[in-house]
Amino acid sequence: MSKNVINDVPVALAVGPILRPGDFFLEESNRNNGTRLVSGNHEVISLEKPATTISSDPDAVVTKQTLADSSSVIYGTTYECNGDQPAAFVRATGSTIFMGCHFVKEANIQGAASSYVQIESGGAALFVGCYFHNVQSSGFTVNNAGGATRVKLVGCFIQTGRADNNTTRTGEVLL
Repeated sequence: MSKNVINDVPVALAVGPILRPGDFFLEESNRNNGTRLVSGNHEVISLEKPATTISSDPDAVVTKQTLADSSSVIYGTTYECNGDQPAAFVRATGSTIFMGCHFVKEANIQGAASSYVQIESGGAALFVGCYFHNVQSSGFTVNNAGGATRVKLVGCFIQTGRADNNTTRTGEVLL
């Protein structure tokens, strides 16, 4: 079971662990960890152990980069990019499913080599029903350093006006 740490005390609730703003996520088991992000702004979330699941209240926002090193599934989370930094970074050892997530970056601040999400060569990601907000004049929506078969976007709304690097898009809606 995973726990959250509040004032240096591990806490698990009957409804499952929750992560409040200011708490940090502790993956205590070797696999099958998880938490629910509650209302407010959350900072760095690091997903290091396999079979980790994150869900989110509608008004919970992650404001710092999420790092994914292992297998994880993320439901309904809103990410606000910290300046031009990608909201999520999937490492070579990571495989992450983003379902119904929002990725927000201030309009027209993205550099030529930047993106909303970065995937290292060897990493894998699947975006299902996600929304990428705001037009950018350069860079990528999703930047994958590996093969296109390892990163897919399915049924996503893409408002960025930018292409991806080494991904496959299916059924996307360009706004």
